[in-house]
Amino acid sequence: MSFFKNKPLVITAAVIVVAVILAMVSHFSDGMPGRVAGFVVTPVEKVLAKVVSPVARWKNNLFSAGKLREENEKLKEEIIALQSENRSVKEYVEENARLKELLGLKEEMAEKEVLAATVISADSDDFSKTITINRGSGDGIELEDAVISNLGVIGRVSELGGDWARVTTILAPEHSIGVRVTRTGDLAVLQGDISLAKDKLCRLDYISGSAELIVGDILETSGVGGIYPPGVSVGRISQVRMDNSGAVDYAVVEPTVDFSQLFEVLVITDWKRESISPEYIDGAGDEIQDEMPVEGELSQSDIENAIG
Repeated sequence: MSFFKNKPLVITAAVIVVAVILAMVSHFSDGMPGRVAGFVVTPVEKVLAKVVSPVARWKNNLFSAGKLREENEKLKEEIIALQSENRSVKEYVEENARLKELLGLKEEMAEKEVLAATVISADSDDFSKTITINRGSGDGIELEDAVISNLGVIGRVSELGGDWARVTTILAPEHSIGVRVTRTGDLAVLQGDISLAKDKLCRLDYISGSAELIVGDILETSGVGGIYPPGVSVGRISQVRMDNSGAVDYAVVEPTVDFSQLFEVLVITDWKRESISPEYIDGAGDEIQDEMPVEGELSQSDIENAIG
């Protein structure tokens, strides 16, 4: 039974053996047997060539494909390694540039006591209302200390641990900061706004009725309130909203700090309040200064009045 099952295979093997024998006879014999053998073998050789050649090509292609696949994988690994190396170099260069800028800022603040810190976490939501740094009370940081970067104001310390501190940023609705319009000297209050925070914008309120704000006006800290020293960049006005009388109602402000790209910061642990120049408060008038709330946390009535 096994013989009949394997009959096609046996016949094929027999044909191949006969073809080989006839090929040998035709090769070594120049006489009639050789010519007869050649006449019989030639068609068989052609058939075998048609069968064997594609198989050989398939085998070669398969081997080549395997080698190409191996080479491809090696190239991919090399590319990934190079990309990782390039990222590391790029990150090192960027970090080096940031640290140089921070060092320059620290040197500019010669009259203030400052402490460098690293941002270790940020709010999980997209408002970036708070960040956490790796320095705390053990390093001399206290509640309400101002936190800045080389680009400008970030916020103030609102929670404190021995080796960490949580910073409420100027985007938070409960945060307020006294500012001065660089171009005109007008004083106002910058504060977080819940409807603007999602776009990382702030609101400018308590603006003098005589103030003439324009889009692009630069804001800096006024020093009024005692938390932030004067002259630190805060943001630029991106929109000005008028009331029915044509006076400025409030303005939308784009902070100079990119809150999605915070790495290293400076904490101002002490500064001389008497260093506030009169030019920072002149021109605003006693009326507007009296209306301005103290920096830091606004009362509910202040928020309601500011938002309207």
